[in-house]
Amino acid sequence: MKKKSKDYYSLLVVEKAQPLNIIHKRKSDFNLSDDHLREFFLLPHSVALESYVKAFQYKVLNNILYTNKKLFKIGYRTDNVRTFCEATPETLYHILYQCPYSRRFWNDFESYWCLLSNQQVRLSLQNVIFGIMSKQCPPTKLLNYFIIVE
Repeated sequence: MKKKSKDYYSLLVVEKAQPLNIIHKRKSDFNLSDDHLREFFLLPHSVALESYVKAFQYKVLNNILYTNKKLFKIGYRTDNVRTFCEATPETLYHILYQCPYSRRFWNDFESYWCLLSNQQVRLSLQNVIFGIMSKQCPPTKLLNYFIIVE
């Protein structure tokens, strides 16, 4: 009898007695359904070929990217402040989107995308963390690849 292959998200949610805390956190932070979250977990595999790109997105989605806050918590750093801003703790959301340096990057990227595709895009924290699933933007695979590669 042939075994059905399962995607990563299904393994996390269905096969365990309790979904991982990160699944609950992502769902509550961004008001996502299980179906949306499943799509976001599968997205890197449909837009990227490079294993290091997929690995980076895996770390982002599972909140295992080592920020200063995490490094401080495990005793690898003496403080948890942001590398660039040096004011408050460095979190995943901050380093990827909320930092003034990140915001400047994403604003420049939005302008670049408009020049490249002749389409206006406004990226939110959810777009930066997960990607874009909108059908309104036809070249979403390319856009999502650029967002993941950031």
